[in-house]
Parts: sequence; C-alpha cells; structure tokens
Amino acid sequence: MTASWVKETQESLYQIRHYLKSDFKIHISLENQCADHCLTYALSDSTLEFKKKSFHKHNMTCDRCDMSKDTLSAIRTAVSSKNVTMRIGQNIFPFVRQDWFSVAWIIENVLSNLKESYPEISEAFLRSDNAACYHCDPLMLSIPGISKRTGIEIRRYNFSDAQSGKDICDRRIACAKSHIRRFLNERNNITTASDMKKALDSYGGVKGYRTFVVSIDRTKQQIAKHKSTGITLINNFEFLEPGIN
Repeated sequence: MTASWVKETQESLYQIRHYLKSDFKIHISLENQCADHCLTYALSDSTLEFKKKSFHKHNMTCDRCDMSKDTLSAIRTAVSSKNVTMRIGQNIFPFVRQDWFSVAWIIENVLSNLKESYPEISEAFLRSDNAACYHCDPLMLSIPGISKRTGIEIRRYNFSDAQSGKDICDRRIACAKSHIRRFLNERNNITTASDMKKALDSYGGVKGYRTFVVSIDRTKQQIAKHKSTGITLINNFEFLEPGIN
C-alpha cells in the first residue's frame, strides 16, 4: 500500500462519513428508485413473513453510495493481501485506581508481551477513547519511555470520537463475559483476579484472547501532576525524535 493510496482512501472515508451523517438521512425513503436509498428493499428479508414487494424499479444509482462500496471493497482487498492477525490482551487487576499511571502500566505490559511473542514487531500505533485517564499530559509524556523499555516504538496515539471506536472491544468483551458465565454455571466461584483468569482460560480459553493478572508498582510513578492548556482539544499525537508533534 503506497502513501498515495492511503491518502486517497482516507479522503474517501472522510467523504463517506460526512455523507452518511448528512445527506444520506435525507435521501432514504420508504420507496425509492435507488436501491441504496429504498427502505422497503433494504429491510425486506428472504423469508415470506418479512418480505414486502416493491412496485417500482431500482433503475437509479447513487455515486456516493457506490463510492462507499468501492472504497470498502478496496480496503478488504488490501487487507486480505497482507498477513493481518488480531490478538486480544486483557489485563486483570486485584484492585486498581483508574488513572493515567494504570493506563501507562497496561500499555507497557501489553507491548512487552507482544515483543516477547512477536520479536519482529518494531512499531505500534495506539488508539483509545477520550477518557481523562487517557487524554492527559502525564500519559503522553510517558510514551517515549515506554517505547525505549519495551523495544517497540510507539509512533502515534489517536483518540476516537465520542461514543465511537470501541465496537471491537465491546464485541470481544461480550465473548469474554459469555465465557465467564459458562464457568459460573458449572458451580465455580469468581472472587479474585486469579479466579477470573482461570474462568477466561477454561474450556480452551477464548479464541485469540490472552489474559494477564497484573499488579501495579506505584513506587515507580515519577510524574505527579502536569497539565498543558488545550491538550484535550488535540486528538492525534505523533512521537518524533525531537519531541511530540
């Protein structure tokens, strides 16, 4: 994938997102000659009970809807041509205060385990939501040190929009919860972090899932408080040799 392809794809995704949030809502109707805008066509099922016949032809197309399909198809083709692996790591704490130091500890633990399992990994790109424990000065200032200690250079840290970007995590957590319920239904108890790890590792474990019981050493926390004006307004951080961009 060349830099020009990435730039063009990002621009297309931006236009698609803008269209879905604006004009698309106006274009859709119960009956429409464009199949992408026709609710009757979109909501009809193959079964007779949930099928409704349309009395019009779908003889029109939408260039922006077609662009959505073409762009997603191009991304799927690009991804399928590469060796892409998804691994989920879950850190379980006996007790933890949710602050920036806990997040930094998790990031370092995850990257250290990744480096141990996949020594060829040399770079990482991080993404999270906008919670205060993520979007803060101390965590951003800790990133270069984490890169040096783990041997994996964190190139960028991007923050997702509010209420978005967590669907993958939600799906994987749902699988983990189902696994835990199965463990409980077998009359097992979960009262500690180790019990939860045992539940997640039971029955062969959750596919593509690795669980760690982690304890945080607060004595290694060196940054107490540090605040820059307007840091919450910045959603993309790039870590370069001279500093943070």
